[in-house]
Amino acid sequence: MAGAREPSTTAAVAAPAAPVVPDGLAPAALDDLDDDATVDRVAIAGETAVDLAVRGLTLRRSRLAGVRLPGATFDHVEMVDVEWEDCDLSGLTLGIAVLARVEFRRCRLSGLVAPDLAASDV
Repeated sequence: MAGAREPSTTAAVAAPAAPVVPDGLAPAALDDLDDDATVDRVAIAGETAVDLAVRGLTLRRSRLAGVRLPGATFDHVEMVDVEWEDCDLSGLTLGIAVLARVEFRRCRLSGLVAPDLAASDV
Protein backbone atom coordinates (compact mmCIF):
# COMPACT_ATOMS: atom_id res chain seq x y z
CA MET A 1 0.00 0.00 0.00
CA ALA A 2 1.58 3.26 -1.10
CA GLY A 3 2.32 5.76 1.63
CA ALA A 4 1.63 3.33 4.50
CA ARG A 5 4.08 3.44 7.38
CA GLU A 6 5.56 0.27 8.68
CA PRO A 7 5.32 -0.24 12.43
CA SER A 8 8.51 0.49 14.32
CA THR A 9 10.45 -2.59 15.32
CA THR A 10 12.36 -0.65 17.96
CA ALA A 11 10.58 -0.84 21.30
CA ALA A 12 11.48 1.41 24.21
CA VAL A 13 13.49 -0.54 26.73
CA ALA A 14 13.16 0.46 30.36
CA ALA A 15 16.31 0.69 32.44
CA PRO A 16 16.78 -2.19 34.87
CA ALA A 17 15.55 -1.55 38.41
CA ALA A 18 18.43 -0.82 40.76
CA PRO A 19 19.17 -3.13 43.68
CA VAL A 20 17.67 -2.09 46.99
CA VAL A 21 20.62 -2.33 49.38
CA PRO A 22 20.13 -0.81 52.84
CA ASP A 23 22.65 1.28 54.75
CA GLY A 24 24.39 -0.16 57.80
CA LEU A 25 25.35 -3.53 56.35
CA ALA A 26 27.08 -6.00 58.66
CA PRO A 27 30.68 -6.80 57.71
CA ALA A 28 31.13 -10.34 56.44
CA ALA A 29 33.75 -12.55 54.80
CA LEU A 30 33.82 -14.79 51.75
CA ASP A 31 33.74 -17.72 54.18
CA ASP A 32 30.13 -16.72 54.91
CA LEU A 33 29.22 -17.66 51.31
CA ASP A 34 28.78 -21.32 52.14
CA ASP A 35 26.70 -24.21 50.84
CA ASP A 36 22.99 -23.93 51.65
CA ALA A 37 23.50 -20.58 53.44
CA THR A 38 21.24 -17.55 53.43
CA VAL A 39 23.30 -14.37 53.65
CA ASP A 40 21.40 -11.10 54.10
CA ARG A 41 22.39 -7.45 54.60
CA VAL A 42 26.16 -7.89 54.53
CA ALA A 43 29.14 -6.09 53.04
CA ILE A 44 32.15 -8.05 51.85
CA ALA A 45 35.18 -6.07 50.73
CA GLY A 46 38.64 -6.72 49.36
CA GLU A 47 38.83 -10.49 49.76
CA THR A 48 40.10 -13.16 47.39
CA ALA A 49 39.14 -16.80 46.91
CA VAL A 50 40.32 -18.73 43.85
CA ASP A 51 38.05 -21.49 42.53
CA LEU A 52 35.45 -20.98 45.27
CA ALA A 53 32.60 -23.48 44.84
CA VAL A 54 29.25 -22.82 46.52
CA ARG A 55 25.97 -24.70 46.12
CA GLY A 56 22.58 -23.60 47.41
CA LEU A 57 23.46 -20.00 48.37
CA THR A 58 20.86 -17.28 48.83
CA LEU A 59 22.40 -13.78 48.87
CA ARG A 60 20.14 -10.79 49.56
CA ARG A 61 20.41 -7.02 50.10
CA SER A 62 24.21 -7.06 50.11
CA ARG A 63 27.24 -5.29 48.63
CA LEU A 64 30.50 -6.91 47.50
CA ALA A 65 33.35 -4.55 46.62
CA GLY A 66 36.88 -5.28 45.45
CA VAL A 67 36.28 -9.01 45.74
CA ARG A 68 38.32 -11.39 43.59
CA LEU A 69 36.68 -14.72 42.74
CA PRO A 70 38.45 -16.03 39.62
CA GLY A 71 37.17 -19.44 38.57
CA ALA A 72 34.32 -19.44 41.12
CA THR A 73 31.31 -21.70 40.71
CA PHE A 74 27.90 -20.83 42.14
CA ASP A 75 25.26 -23.53 41.61
CA HIS A 76 21.65 -23.33 42.76
CA VAL A 77 22.19 -19.71 43.75
CA GLU A 78 19.69 -16.91 44.24
CA MET A 79 20.80 -13.27 44.38
CA VAL A 80 18.28 -10.50 45.05
CA ASP A 81 19.20 -6.83 45.58
CA VAL A 82 22.96 -7.34 45.35
CA GLU A 83 25.65 -4.88 44.25
CA TRP A 84 29.01 -6.10 42.92
CA GLU A 85 31.53 -3.28 42.50
CA ASP A 86 35.12 -3.43 41.18
CA CYS A 87 35.14 -7.24 41.42
CA ASP A 88 37.09 -9.82 39.43
CA LEU A 89 34.64 -12.56 38.51
CA SER A 90 36.58 -13.87 35.52
CA GLY A 91 35.80 -17.49 34.73
CA LEU A 92 32.66 -17.39 36.92
CA THR A 93 30.27 -20.29 36.38
CA LEU A 94 26.65 -19.83 37.41
CA GLY A 95 24.93 -23.22 37.29
CA ILE A 96 21.25 -22.95 38.10
CA ALA A 97 20.94 -19.31 39.13
CA VAL A 98 18.24 -16.71 39.71
CA LEU A 99 19.30 -13.05 39.77
CA ALA A 100 16.92 -10.15 40.43
CA ARG A 101 17.98 -6.52 40.80
CA VAL A 102 21.70 -7.36 40.70
CA GLU A 103 24.23 -4.78 39.51
CA PHE A 104 27.79 -5.39 38.34
CA ARG A 105 29.76 -2.09 38.27
CA ARG A 106 33.27 -2.10 36.82
CA CYS A 107 33.50 -5.88 37.26
CA ARG A 108 35.49 -8.29 35.16
CA LEU A 109 33.21 -11.04 33.89
CA SER A 110 35.29 -12.50 31.06
CA GLY A 111 34.63 -16.18 30.53
CA LEU A 112 31.25 -16.09 32.31
CA VAL A 113 29.33 -19.35 31.87
CA ALA A 114 25.64 -19.26 32.85
CA PRO A 115 23.72 -22.07 31.14
CA ASP A 116 20.66 -22.01 33.44
CA LEU A 117 20.40 -18.36 34.39
CA ALA A 118 17.07 -16.64 35.02
CA ALA A 119 17.75 -12.91 35.34
CA SER A 120 15.67 -9.79 35.71
CA ASP A 121 16.87 -6.23 36.24
CA VAL A 122 20.55 -7.16 35.98
